[in-house]
Amino acid sequence: MTTTPPPGAAAEVELREQRLQVATVSVAVERVVLRRRIVTEVQQIQVTVRREELEIVREPLSGQPTGAPGAAQPPLLIVLSREVPVVQLQRHPYELVTARVTSVQGQQQINESVSKEQAELTTTGNREGAPPMTAPDDGSKRVTVLPHRGGRDVTAAPPAKTSAAAVFALVFGLAALFCALTAILSPAAIVFAVIGLILAVVGLKMAKKPGVTGKGVAVGGLVTALLGLILGGVIIGGLAAVVNNKSQLDRIQQYLDDAKAKLPSFQQARNSIPGK
Repeated sequence: MTTTPPPGAAAEVELREQRLQVATVSVAVERVVLRRRIVTEVQQIQVTVRREELEIVREPLSGQPTGAPGAAQPPLLIVLSREVPVVQLQRHPYELVTARVTSVQGQQQINESVSKEQAELTTTGNREGAPPMTAPDDGSKRVTVLPHRGGRDVTAAPPAKTSAAAVFALVFGLAALFCALTAILSPAAIVFAVIGLILAVVGLKMAKKPGVTGKGVAVGGLVTALLGLILGGVIIGGLAAVVNNKSQLDRIQQYLDDAKAKLPSFQQARNSIPGK
């Protein structure tokens, strides 16, 4: 069913769009087991120990007779002792380890496609010559409808802009090509060509963005800059080869001398003029 609003009344259309809402939930990602194990290590400790040694002290006597010479005396038995280290291992607590779980915050980027509604106005009949229809300026989105022959109105789109980098790339490319063709300005052609190549690459990247054109201009700047670079390099290389070749320079000088000798002198040229 088609509803036609009365004259002077505004038709309102409610547009909806999707919005991305992100929430977080806790999920189990890892299990950690805390286990105690015994590690054996070797320790070296210096221990002081003592031992008994037999010391014989000789003292002179007065020479008094003590009995028949050669009488046998019982042997004297002495037991010597020493200290021996005794190792005894005991378990003593030396460290307290506490394990706890902490929360660490981080940033994670979410990419998701959302959709939204747009207003499109379709009319029937021929409205050629009628002024464009616009929505009332009340803070809402503006929709401009242009008259179109054939019964369908088209929503006006913003004009696309040409990339400035692409335009400058073409300018520098043409300048490089011109300098290369003059042969004298070949070094300048190399400089202009390098700048043109950089601007052409930037222009091609900018042309991929919405609302920006100039891909063809950037390609033209790229081609002309390459041609200027190649021609400039070839001309500079040729001039360098000629300058380094002494025989070639001699032939050029000989050609110039011959051409100068063939030119008539000032007096001869004056005499050849009729009436002089």
